[in-house]
Amino acid sequence: MDPERRDWRRGYLAARRWHTTHGDLRVPLEAIDYDAETGTSHPVGAWISEQRRAWSAGTISARRIELLEALGMVSSPDDAAFEDGLAMCRAYHAVHGHLAGPKTAAVDNHPVGQFLANCRRPLESRKNPDRWAQRWERLAEIDPDWNPTGREDPALRWPLEWQRVLATVRLHTEGGGSLDELVPGHTVGGEDVGAWLARQRRSGASLTPAQREALAEVGVHVVDVPEQWPAPVDRWTLTLAAAVAFREWEGHLTVPRKHVETVEAGGVVCEVKLGVALANARQRRATWPADRVVHVVRRCGLHRGTAGACVGDVGSGARADTAVFATTRLPPRHPVESAQGGQAERGAEHLTRLVTSDLRDSRCVWVLSN
Repeated sequence: MDPERRDWRRGYLAARRWHTTHGDLRVPLEAIDYDAETGTSHPVGAWISEQRRAWSAGTISARRIELLEALGMVSSPDDAAFEDGLAMCRAYHAVHGHLAGPKTAAVDNHPVGQFLANCRRPLESRKNPDRWAQRWERLAEIDPDWNPTGREDPALRWPLEWQRVLATVRLHTEGGGSLDELVPGHTVGGEDVGAWLARQRRSGASLTPAQREALAEVGVHVVDVPEQWPAPVDRWTLTLAAAVAFREWEGHLTVPRKHVETVEAGGVVCEVKLGVALANARQRRATWPADRVVHVVRRCGLHRGTAGACVGDVGSGARADTAVFATTRLPPRHPVESAQGGQAERGAEHLTRLVTSDLRDSRCVWVLSN
């Protein structure tokens, strides 16, 4: 027998024994196979590496390639890793019905999610785009929507997270489930499918035609309801309303700097950093227009000091019509003690702040009036 053919046969038998024992040909380079029948050993790792180099160079016969492929051997370690990942993708798809899993997805401790994330890299960034185009086709045979962000037609692209929940809904309906069962709070795999479905039904204006078609395939019909955004609340009006609410409940405007007042203005619950707003107002009161001073006097019940030209304890902003600005303080709290040390009874006394200022001095005087 030809020595080269004999050596190749010995290496092939060693590789077959390894495959029988381990189930694959991912053989370390330093691996040695021991034949118990003949009592000989063979460097199977080096032999496998040599066959892969010959395969890549095209110097191996078709018959030998056929024998190696029968053992599951591929021409390069990179191809071997891809084949392993492809097998795990088939297993993941059999359980979940899609390949849109998150990066943390795993099957038998194999990181399927990370493998798919690496495969979704654009072809333009690959050293061998033709080979990766063939790999994409093999992944598409398992799940045509495995890479929704990498479709050739930009109109058919959508986020991977969107595809994941869509596939979950499809799997639910194909299993005989009803869409009426998917109410907000119905969670599958950590995803609130019910809440997602409700958002899709009322946000048709933000969906592409391709997404609408995909939803229609699973029986979900969307409506074009424009999103209703609350009208913006004027900052000056909001701050003034917070000051009024604080004074009505506490009987004064001695507000701690860190205090946050919660008011309901025009049906919108807002949090106002009232303490900071008042501190800023004291510094900027020299720039207040006359109409703003009138607003403060009327809304907060404040009066001019005998030595000052302006009164104010609320923040800056544009002039607003506060007459139509209804406020409700949330949550209610009890009146605080008055400046005289007793409990301030609502309606019995009226605490008014007199701000004395010549626009250079920030001294404040509190007086009690009936």
